Amino acid sequence: MINDLQLGAKVEDVKGETLGQVKLLVANPDSNQVTHLVVAEGGLTGREIVVENKWFGSISEDGKSVRLNLSKEQLEAMPDFIEREYAAASSGTIDQGYPAQYSATYPAGGIGTMGTPLAAPLAYEAGFAAEPAVQPYTEKLNVPDNSLLVKEGTTVEALDGKVGKVKRVNYDSQSGKMSSIVVEKGLFFTEDFFIPTDMIASANQERVSLNVNKSEIHAQL
Repeated sequence: MINDLQLGAKVEDVKGETLGQVKLLVANPDSNQVTHLVVAEGGLTGREIVVENKWFGSISEDGKSVRLNLSKEQLEAMPDFIEREYAAASSGTIDQGYPAQYSATYPAGGIGTMGTPLAAPLAYEAGFAAEPAVQPYTEKLNVPDNSLLVKEGTTVEALDGKVGKVKRVNYDSQSGKMSSIVVEKGLFFTEDFFIPTDMIASANQERVSLNVNKSEIHAQL
């Protein structure tokens, strides 16, 4: 069954409780097999969590909800989509559970319990320390290299220019493959249209690059 999967669809646990929303799909560029789903958990944590395809359950007929075969606790134990590795600090502490703009180092001996330095963000918020400097870090994606990353609103570009933005995905729930993406209409196109996966050269969070010209897209509409 081919589902018109909404990017941003509600994600549910095995009991039907809401876990978050579909942030993006991750697919193998050779087979078009969807290998992972990234769930935006929302709430106070704001985590984006990687879920392997072995946990995929069902997609509603309207494509507006996805059910996973796991619990909320199992989801929260899974890795973040983007993993940050912070540079070693020369002194003080780093609280990596906070956003990067709050991560900083403070001199040893800061105010805290039992002589332990107070965590950098808390020290700043409590007025015990100056505004923290950003702690250097690097990022990596917890998905296979060269994966196709398909995200709502991403720019789609043909060899001769922009053709629109990603709107939805056509997903074959039986084979587990992405068959095409739906692109919203633009100046060159009068209505939403499909881009078959064999026309996609690469896809990341900023851009879907095609291996064809605009005229070739028009020819298959």
